[in-house]
Amino acid sequence: MKKLILYILFFSIVSSSYSQSYLNITNFIYGQSLYNPAYSASYKSINGLLLYRNQFVGIKGGPQTIAFNLQYPLNTKNLVAGITAFNQQIGMKNQTNVFANINYRVNFSEKQSLLIGIKAGVVNYNFNKADALFSDDIDDPFFNHGTESYMLPDIGFGLFYFSNKFFAGLSLPQLYSTKFDVNSFKYHSSGFNLSEINTFLYGGYIFVLNNEFTLKPSLLLKYEYGVSFQPEINAQVIYKSKIGIGLGYRSNESVIFMLKYLITDKLYLGYSYDYIFNELNNYSSGSHEITLSFSINKKVSNSMFGSIRSF
Repeated sequence: MKKLILYILFFSIVSSSYSQSYLNITNFIYGQSLYNPAYSASYKSINGLLLYRNQFVGIKGGPQTIAFNLQYPLNTKNLVAGITAFNQQIGMKNQTNVFANINYRVNFSEKQSLLIGIKAGVVNYNFNKADALFSDDIDDPFFNHGTESYMLPDIGFGLFYFSNKFFAGLSLPQLYSTKFDVNSFKYHSSGFNLSEINTFLYGGYIFVLNNEFTLKPSLLLKYEYGVSFQPEINAQVIYKSKIGIGLGYRSNESVIFMLKYLITDKLYLGYSYDYIFNELNNYSSGSHEITLSFSINKKVSNSMFGSIRSF
């Protein structure tokens, strides 16, 4: 029997025929601007993020992600505009998301704010059928048509609240539902459907232990329609507002190790490694992720957050 192998991940994990999949990263707290269009207004400066993720190393066609975000405060009070773009390559699928966003900041006090953000953009899906792997030699005309490409609109919404030590966010990054039809091998938009919206709810707290150490636990609750409900918890210890070391746990998937280094007060480098403990452990050595975050013309003091900018 002729058997087609679509890199293990293509249908079973990432691109379920009944759901849309969004960005999957480990440094979620430091990469909130990629998920939550409201988050960037927590800065009063130009700020941005670069991210690279190599997921499920050892599995051919495993997800690889490159992401970029840039935010710019407008002259109008409490308004911030920005752009977010990322590319994910998973087996035959190459997905590129580009969004513009704008957010507004409501200040309750000097140390408490609620941010509201919306974003709009396009998602481009490309399928290179020549990248399909087979367990034996077959000649199927379906895979002789080269690349299939689809471009669809999308919008997102987010809320973010923070004080000097507490933060919480709600993100609905894809309000416009997108589905993949296995039979026709095509993506199509099915409009606004509340029951099919991916939802990210998260929060954390900063505990100042002493003059040198700070503890930052956080919790992420992620729901992807048709895939799973997946909680993630992690905690990081920050030393002298300079170095952060942390551990995390992603339900039914992996244990996470995290490092963060503050190069300057405007630039930090982050690294994470996911050790997989489910059935993929037999095929993959884990996942690696590198994050570079920067701020220009910084106007927010670190003391406002109890430590270095930890969220």
